Amino acid sequence: MAKVTHKLEFLVNAAEPVPEINNVILAFLQLHPGKESQILAELQTEIGKALVHYNADGDPAVTAIKHYSTEADA
Repeated sequence: MAKVTHKLEFLVNAAEPVPEINNVILAFLQLHPGKESQILAELQTEIGKALVHYNADGDPAVTAIKHYSTEADA
């Protein structure tokens, strides 16, 4: 039996990371209707962890994200 899979290939402009990443996320969301909120929530958690990791200088915005992520995990 044939196995059918989705394969996405992206050519992105690395000089414009935010809009390009946004477009990639939107493409994935279109492949998973009904799971958009779950996917975005999980991405939010991972982005929060990355912000804490990369911005250890005590930025108040990062502290708020760290606090929010901890509450979401509870």
